[in-house]
Amino acid sequence: MGQSVVETQDDHPLEGMNGRAHRVVSSNHSSEPVPLGFHYLRRLCRERGILFEDPEFNVSSAKIPTTKHRSQSSITWMRPFELCARPKFISESTSRFDIEQGELGDYSLVAAVSCLTMTPRFLERVVPPDQSFQQAYCGIFRFRFWKFGDWVEVVVDDRLPTAKGRPLFLRSTDPTEFWPALLEKAYAKFYCGYANLLGGRTSQTLQDMTGGVGQNFRISEHDPHVMFQTVNSSISRSTLLAASIRTEQRSPVRLRNGLVTQHAYSVTGLARVRTRTGEVPLIRLRNPWGKGEWNGPWSDRSWEWDSLPERDQELLSVRIRNDGEFWSVFVLHTEACNLKWYSVVVISRVEVDRAQLRLAKNLVKRDLL
Repeated sequence: MGQSVVETQDDHPLEGMNGRAHRVVSSNHSSEPVPLGFHYLRRLCRERGILFEDPEFNVSSAKIPTTKHRSQSSITWMRPFELCARPKFISESTSRFDIEQGELGDYSLVAAVSCLTMTPRFLERVVPPDQSFQQAYCGIFRFRFWKFGDWVEVVVDDRLPTAKGRPLFLRSTDPTEFWPALLEKAYAKFYCGYANLLGGRTSQTLQDMTGGVGQNFRISEHDPHVMFQTVNSSISRSTLLAASIRTEQRSPVRLRNGLVTQHAYSVTGLARVRTRTGEVPLIRLRNPWGKGEWNGPWSDRSWEWDSLPERDQELLSVRIRNDGEFWSVFVLHTEACNLKWYSVVVISRVEVDRAQLRLAKNLVKRDLL
């Protein structure tokens, strides 16, 4: 087991606020705690040959919600190297951005993370890539979130709540990859507990991870043409978009059309196609699970694509594998289809201005120095 890096002597690290160790700096008049950074804590652990243990976000303060099927005693806290022989922070495989929601049900975080993976420069700002389980490993990792106009670095240890040998909550589809589970732990610390992530809004989570301005649009309350133009103009800018199906039922339900309620999909593209019956607006979505797609009109294997020239089919990459990405009609309104899921879809949009883009580049550049 690891040891805590907290010390009690003067001019040495002390346990501080917000899960950060602090150094007491003495003066003639007062002593104020100065937050210690990730690099200092990692160096301290390496010098002592110990694994980092977060003094403020631990088993007792993580606030893991319990259910009738899960008690605190059934949860085991384990480090990644205890779960697999060769853990990786970020995998090099094609499934590196495929994630599973786990048991917590914080779908807003799943949607936000899925959106971030579509724009690597945003992901690297939240998840610094210069971390691993090999070089300089000592059980400490860092992440960044936006709060009150500034980026806040959150440091955590890599002890994760597990059940049956797997991370209990957010996790990668690759059992040897751990950045999603560690990111969720840092976000839970940011909000003072896993339980506080339940019922979150996708737009708010995206704001926390981009510093952008979030908006929600309920499609049924707007003209479809106006909504299509709004989404289309957003995609051309540095805007992250997610669509979700809201119902009164809290738990997710898989519909006959292949979609899941209380679950969010990343918006990855728009298109207009000309058919014999007129122009059809399409939207391309991605399931963050990497599987589970729409099976209605304009889905991967639907007959509608046969009416388009091969060139158009190639441009839209319609015959794609079952990787969780799919096309669908932007608004379904025909009673014959008996599909009304878009009437309850909420589009979450977060636009990041140019200043934020410059800041993102500077943060990544600073990490490389």
